[in-house]
Amino acid sequence: MSIFGSNMGSCQGGVASDDTFFLPTALGKSSSSGLTTEIHAFDLNTGKKKWESKTDGRMMSPLRMDGKNLIAYQQPTYDKAGTIVSISPSGGKPQKTVLQLLAATREAENGFYRTRRVFDERGRFYLASERLTGDEEKEKLIMAFGP
Repeated sequence: MSIFGSNMGSCQGGVASDDTFFLPTALGKSSSSGLTTEIHAFDLNTGKKKWESKTDGRMMSPLRMDGKNLIAYQQPTYDKAGTIVSISPSGGKPQKTVLQLLAATREAENGFYRTRRVFDERGRFYLASERLTGDEEKEKLIMAFGP
């Protein structure tokens, strides 16, 4: 899908504030750690891109707003667990780690095929499967992280 001249892939995980719409980009390749995505912010009044947020070698998707900051999920890599981060209203790289997921859960986090991601106001992050296969293997259905 192309919106305002930027390839947005399948547009899963869009988030909106009062004046901005945030979308993850299509999958790209990182030389160091595999697949990567960015988040692009678009002005709802003009349709023009305001900024893009990049992360080093990770896939990233918007979750929700926290005041004026965007909260996003950085998916795990081969050697790092996932992270919930805060991105300032001016964009750029994530400024702050809001929740660092446990290294011991990295493999299970990677095991979800297609997920619904929710980060609530209490600081809890949920990964839930959107697909049940009925295979004989143990399926991962939901994981929860938080204080």
